[in-house]
Amino acid sequence: VGNLVNVYVYLKSWQQQFGFLYRDIQLVRTIMYLVMVLVIGVACFNIVSTLMMAVKDRAAEIAILRTMGAKDGLIKRIFVWQGVFSGVFGSLVGSLVGVLVALNLTPIIKGLEGLIGHQFLSGDIYFVDFLPSQLHWP
Repeated sequence: VGNLVNVYVYLKSWQQQFGFLYRDIQLVRTIMYLVMVLVIGVACFNIVSTLMMAVKDRAAEIAILRTMGAKDGLIKRIFVWQGVFSGVFGSLVGSLVGVLVALNLTPIIKGLEGLIGHQFLSGDIYFVDFLPSQLHWP
């Protein structure tokens, strides 16, 4: 094209022009992955420590069950089921709270901005001045 019109033509790919944006998005994805791994690790530790505390708190009840003839397998199953029920209950409550927060994210952020008097997402700096959220039900 430059030879036809006798003008110098400079071409830039989208990576040359917006490469910083792509690198920033990749960095944010990596950080979010690490944060999610840490949150899952803390949640697993919390479940294990809660079950260990339940075993220590119920040492007297475990002794009574053993004197009544309960086998170790039955006692283990009782605590496994307690862990399952705690996990399911926590998952349901966490999902419900997460959905409610996600659906009301923009009003929550606007309320916090009004309360604190500081704008979190400035349209001059970021591409958006609000946090869009959608819930897709299968």
